[in-house]
Amino acid sequence: MSTLFVGQNKIALDTTESTNNFAANLIKETNVLDGTVIMAENQTNGKGQAKNTWISEPGENLTCSYVFRPNFLAIQDRFFLSMVVSVALIEVLRSYKISAIIKWPNDILVEDRKIAGILIENNIQGNKFTSSIVGIGLNVNQEFFDNSLEATSIRNVTGKQYNLENVLELLNSALERHYLKLKADHTAEIKEEYMSALLGFRSELMYQELTSGSVFKGEIIDVKNCGELVLKSEEEVRSFLFKTIRLI
Repeated sequence: MSTLFVGQNKIALDTTESTNNFAANLIKETNVLDGTVIMAENQTNGKGQAKNTWISEPGENLTCSYVFRPNFLAIQDRFFLSMVVSVALIEVLRSYKISAIIKWPNDILVEDRKIAGILIENNIQGNKFTSSIVGIGLNVNQEFFDNSLEATSIRNVTGKQYNLENVLELLNSALERHYLKLKADHTAEIKEEYMSALLGFRSELMYQELTSGSVFKGEIIDVKNCGELVLKSEEEVRSFLFKTIRLI
């Protein structure tokens, strides 16, 4: 499955601390091509959202980072890149006949268990993106997880084992297709796909504010271009930043 640029330049590593860190160091040292992917068999300190660690059995899952050059994207619209990656992962899972949903901002769940996660680290100069590192962890063949992780894998859902290179090719293709939509300014289409797969969109769920501890029932009515979650609760509309609220 060929692509124009995503994944055409691939760096395969046996072991690295973190593919995102490797990508960041590479960007400092050389002019990394747009769409470059760094793939590792084993990450000793994989990175998740908000300084969390991404735990993965060596050689069992897809742990990789992409370098993009989204200099066409306005800073205030930065969350569209996260939407692109989320809907691409949903598409990849759909190709294995797996129905997945997005948990804001960008966890991918199957039957209430996490199957994939995304960490995007942006480099900005002035008011322009110079590069974005898109870290993706997709559980593919791992069968057993620590109970505290509430995780699953493609193998657990389908009962089959998969070639990681084939999964990567599907991901490259899906990422490129949606990234090119973003570049062509088809943002409404991307957002519609993201919102349609978003847990809690137009349905009431229970949330907790992390600062006050207060619990309330709310309905997601929007996600802003910058990534803020917009909830309606008892006729009041409020916006929340990452890590200020959680589902309960």
